[in-house]
Amino acid sequence: MGESVERKSRIDRLSGLPDAVLSHMLSFLPFKSAVRTSILSTRWRYLYTSLASLDFDGYYVSSDAFMKFVDRMLLLHDGTCIERFRLRRCSGLGRDDCIDRIGGWIDSVLGRGLQELYLDMCDRGGPSGILPVSLFTNKTLVKFVIRLREDYSMCSFVMTVPTEVCFPSLKTLHLDNVNFVDNDST
Repeated sequence: MGESVERKSRIDRLSGLPDAVLSHMLSFLPFKSAVRTSILSTRWRYLYTSLASLDFDGYYVSSDAFMKFVDRMLLLHDGTCIERFRLRRCSGLGRDDCIDRIGGWIDSVLGRGLQELYLDMCDRGGPSGILPVSLFTNKTLVKFVIRLREDYSMCSFVMTVPTEVCFPSLKTLHLDNVNFVDNDST
């Protein structure tokens, strides 16, 4: 009888759940922790690639390592809906290659039913030109937040807004330390 109880306690009931349920459970973990679950077993190896919320924090990581990580995660994502995309990055954004890649990431997630976009960044001199034109006519975006940290007095986000803007689903727009190129953009 003791052996039967011991055998039952070793049964992996979690891995027997459907992928959708496991992915939903992973969505409650910080993104980094959800990715780490891939080492639990072959069954869990790619579950993180179907998460609907992508939260990238590059605050303590080198610029190149962070860029490669985000590139890889977006490439591996299974193409299902991405409801939330959060990007926190505090250095290296002034480089042209970084600006182009960030714009590409935003454009990529916009095409996947994105509902919430958070850009929390800081760089001396501030990034500009990273927002793709497709953002300003997105039909699914409900919440859009750009926050430039106040850590640096020289921090600012320069935003160019196209002449035609249409956010039919937008309920929340938060712009913190954002500068506009000209009066036509406001």
